[in-house]
Amino acid sequence: MHPRLLRTVTVIAVLAGPASGRAETTADLAAGQARPNPPVVNAQRDVGGQAVYEQYCARCHGAAGAGDGPDAAHLFPRPRDFTQGFSKFRSTASGSAPTGEDLFQTITRGLPGSGMPEWSNLSEAERWQLVAYLKSLAPSLAERPPQPIPMGTDPGSARADLAQGRQVYAEMGCADCHGKLGRGNGTSSGGLIDEWGQPIRVADLTKGWSYRGGAEPRDIYRRLMAGIDGTPMPSYADAISPEDAWQLAYYVRSLQEPPQWQREVLARRLPGALPATAADAVWATVTRTDIPLVTKVYQGGALVPASITAVSIQAVYNADSIVFRLAWHDRTANQETPPDAAALALPPDAHRGELPGLMGWPTASPQPLELCLWSADRAGAQSRLTTTPSGAGSAAVPLPGEAVYDDGRWTLVMRRPLQTQQLPGAVALTHVHRLPIAVALWDGGNQEQDRKRAVSAWLDLVLSDTVATQPTTPGRKP
Repeated sequence: MHPRLLRTVTVIAVLAGPASGRAETTADLAAGQARPNPPVVNAQRDVGGQAVYEQYCARCHGAAGAGDGPDAAHLFPRPRDFTQGFSKFRSTASGSAPTGEDLFQTITRGLPGSGMPEWSNLSEAERWQLVAYLKSLAPSLAERPPQPIPMGTDPGSARADLAQGRQVYAEMGCADCHGKLGRGNGTSSGGLIDEWGQPIRVADLTKGWSYRGGAEPRDIYRRLMAGIDGTPMPSYADAISPEDAWQLAYYVRSLQEPPQWQREVLARRLPGALPATAADAVWATVTRTDIPLVTKVYQGGALVPASITAVSIQAVYNADSIVFRLAWHDRTANQETPPDAAALALPPDAHRGELPGLMGWPTASPQPLELCLWSADRAGAQSRLTTTPSGAGSAAVPLPGEAVYDDGRWTLVMRRPLQTQQLPGAVALTHVHRLPIAVALWDGGNQEQDRKRAVSAWLDLVLSDTVATQPTTPGRKP
């Protein structure tokens, strides 16, 4: 770590949330983004704000704002305790209070990857009333007036020096937590907790859509210079110059990989041999579908979340077989018990009607599914028609392919015959145009196995020479 960093820090994960969509100047930011004419409300305790809070916020944050609402145990991370006066996402110096605009933006935009939704459906007046009411829940805020961070001069994309930003990234030890390529797999990324004893996951900087507080350089700059109070992410205001902070912010943005959210996996038909490896050049020409993953696993009444949040799928086929390529980020390659694992789910040939969601399967619906299963503790993948996530006790058919782990990313290739004679009851793809598929992933390093897993919704696999789909707007989940 560079000696300019005056204290030992662990750079973590919460550089996160969608951009506000409102043009901001450096002067706006230096002034704390204050709006020209915010509605006048009673900052001590606004009655209207209390009514809005009780209707929309209390179930998670608690009647008195202590983060202990009836839904709190079902959320990760836990809801904020407003009475302590901490605000993670601010345009103000570490330890100082947020501006009203900071709170307004968090309410409006929400916090991706958490249980905090956006509340843009509320009127602007209601959101400002909420701001006033939230301030009234934390009297200590009055003792720490907002101190805007120094903004310096934004060089803009055209003049940003990514080489300088990469050097600052290395000097400041950002890779220790976020990883060399920003995939959240640094050597210090495990076992982090916040000041409330809650576990913290290092941000995967490649996933700009998951940033809380904004994914544009100006938003990242604020996180660097303001820090994230209550977490191991410090303020860099005393460690680097505004110029270096801007270059670092642009470099972090360059690590983002724009997602291709789609509701279909478009399998491309190839006239000859199919790719057998994850690095085959043909994959660069094949449409990629990115899919968000979810989990709902509880232990002792509290949510125990899976760690993998998205997966990418590609597919190609010929007259005989189809090859799937799955890629996802995982902090460690775990080959011990429990191992990292993946499953691509297909309906059986005899299935008719609605398919069970993988989140509740098989408990909620014990009907069999075909699982193309891979596990890091054994060689090769297998296809099984099974009623259990592990496929235990069911007949298995080997699936040729390979799995490669490289700097925080698994890439898995599996080849399945269009018609599997060795697996009675499996669906034949020889005359199928559209077929439902879904994905389940297990991170062994997060002690995930059996029902503790990240799963996708069902989406369509399309085998066609002509049908094509357009991705939704990059950076926005469907």
